[in-house]
Amino acid sequence: MRKKILIYGYGWVGESAYDFFRYFGFDCKIIDDLLDFSEISFFNSDFRMDVDILEFDFYIVAICNKKTAISLKEKLISIGVDANQIKNFSNDKYNKNMEYLLDEYFIDSIDTFLNDEFSLDRLHNSLKNVVCKHYENKKSNNLKHRRLEFDKKSDKGVFSSILHTGYKSSSGKPIIYPGFYSYCSHYKESDKDFYFIDKLDFDSIRNRDPNVKFIACFGNSALRVEYLPTSDSITANMQSILDKEFTTKYIVANFGIGSQGVYDQLLTFNALCFTLKPDIVLSFFGGTDYRNGVYCCDRLVKQHKIVYTPESWEVSYKSATNSSLPLFREMSKIKDGSNPKITMYDVLDSVKVRLAQFNSYVAAGGGLFMLLYSHLVYVN
Repeated sequence: MRKKILIYGYGWVGESAYDFFRYFGFDCKIIDDLLDFSEISFFNSDFRMDVDILEFDFYIVAICNKKTAISLKEKLISIGVDANQIKNFSNDKYNKNMEYLLDEYFIDSIDTFLNDEFSLDRLHNSLKNVVCKHYENKKSNNLKHRRLEFDKKSDKGVFSSILHTGYKSSSGKPIIYPGFYSYCSHYKESDKDFYFIDKLDFDSIRNRDPNVKFIACFGNSALRVEYLPTSDSITANMQSILDKEFTTKYIVANFGIGSQGVYDQLLTFNALCFTLKPDIVLSFFGGTDYRNGVYCCDRLVKQHKIVYTPESWEVSYKSATNSSLPLFREMSKIKDGSNPKITMYDVLDSVKVRLAQFNSYVAAGGGLFMLLYSHLVYVN
C-alpha cells in the first residue's frame, strides 16, 4: 500500500517536495495556510482543503526558513500529529528534470531517510549532490556547443526546433510563436518554420519590384488544402489565372493555417505579413469563427471581441500548466457541450469588430482588404 504524505506549504520548496516524493511513489496531498486551493482541488485531489490531518504516514513541512518550519511543526503537534512523523524539506533547487539521478543517489529505501531527524540532513545532502551533479552534467555535456552544432545541421527556427526535439509526436501539434501559431505538418514540409503549403521567400517579397503586386491570402484548412497537391489550391489557381490574364506581375502567397478564424488570421498577418506591405489581402471562409466561437472563453468573446482557436491556445496552455480543467472544445462531441454563455450574436459581433481592425491594419500599409466570407456578417 502506498504511503501517504502531507506536504505543508506549496511555494518553490513545496513544488520541489511534491515532485521528489511523487517520484518514489508516495501518495501526496498538499495544504497551505496562505493559498486557496478551492479551484485546483475541484479537478486535482492532491490539493485538498478538507483533509483528515491525522491520516498520513509522514508530514513534510516544505519551508526553507528553519524558524518558520519549527513553528509549523509545533502547530501540527498541537492538533495531535506525532512529532516523529513530521519532517522538514527545505530544498528549492530540485525539479523533475533531475529525476534521472535519484535512483543513483538514493540507493537505500527512501523510508530510511524519512526515519531521520526533523531536518532530514542526510536526505538534503544527497539531494544537494543530485542538484550539483545535474548542473555538472549540463556543463560537461557542453550544451552550448551541442546547440550550435544542431543549428548548423537544422534548417528550422527556434520554435520549430523546440517542437521537433521533444519526445512527443509533432504531427498536427501547434507551434506557438510570440503572438500567433502555426501547425506542424507531415504533408507540407518545404517550410520547416511555419509549414505554409509553399515556402515563402520573405526577403524577396519584401524587396520586390514596385511594379510587382503582392496578394496575401489568409484562411483555414479549406484555403490550405493540407491533403491535396499544392497545385490544386485556391492560391495556385489564382496565380495561374493572373499570370495568363494580366500583364502585371503578381505574387500570390498562401498563409492558410488549419482552424484559423479572422482573429487568428489577423495575428498571423500582424506577425509575418504587415512589414511586407501587401497590395491586396484576402480573408477566406468564415465558418471557422462560428465553429470555434461557441467553445471559447465567454469573457474574451463578449467583452474583448476575441474568437480564437481553442485547440491551439487553450489546449497548449492546459498542457503547459498540467491543468485538469475540462475544456469546452474537448467536449465538442457531447450534446450541448459548447459554452452556454456564448450566443451566435456574440460571435458575429466579435467577428465584425476584428474584420474592421484587419481592414485598418492592411490599409495602414497601403493595401486593400477583401473578404471572401461564407456567411453574412451583419450586426446592428
